[in-house]
Amino acid sequence: MITHVKPLVAHIVRTPTDESLPLQYWAIDGLPRVNRKRQRKFFRTKDAAERELATVKKKLRKEGEKALLISDALRIEALDCQDRLKPYWLMNKSRALQFAHVGNVAPGDSPDL
Repeated sequence: MITHVKPLVAHIVRTPTDESLPLQYWAIDGLPRVNRKRQRKFFRTKDAAERELATVKKKLRKEGEKALLISDALRIEALDCQDRLKPYWLMNKSRALQFAHVGNVAPGDSPDL
């Protein structure tokens, strides 16, 4: 179960960071991970990177506010389902629900649904 989630600390970085070298691109670093992999967005100009960073922060703030509307019971049930389905590494939500209803299926097995 997740006990602590790091807050989003997205920021703009220059690549290369050494200002004596010619600029290659600007990047937004510190975005939320997807499938345990770091996400970065790249831009040619600092202005474009700053506009996108503002959009990302606004989107994440809205999603966070919506998450607070979920009841505690539903949130706990969702975490329990996530833990139960973790061995199956299923990407398709409907298929994951079918596996959850079968119950006694070993990871890697394909039940006849």
